[in-house]
Amino acid sequence: MKKALIDLLCGTPIEACINTKVGRGFLRAQLQKKFGKKIADETDLEEDLRTFGRWHYDGYRINPGAESLRGVRLENVRNAKGEIIKRVPKQVRFFHRDQVRCVRY
Repeated sequence: MKKALIDLLCGTPIEACINTKVGRGFLRAQLQKKFGKKIADETDLEEDLRTFGRWHYDGYRINPGAESLRGVRLENVRNAKGEIIKRVPKQVRFFHRDQVRCVRY
């Protein structure tokens, strides 16, 4: 119950965006373009990328002027019977660990 509430308040978890090869590749390409090959290779997507709400929940603030990375999650569209008809891509914005600062006391 607590995890479901956190997901509702903090936004999409990273697992929803990196569960496909295309999603992981898209995020890695953006990391390489923005931060360079070395940081892109060292980045653990599950730990180093989070949404604004998740960074805030963990006690971090986004640096002023930091531009987000765009992730893609696939949302299921169901018919009246509950069967999945299609999967629609939805955009999710993520920030890297280098774009935040800790403000916990």
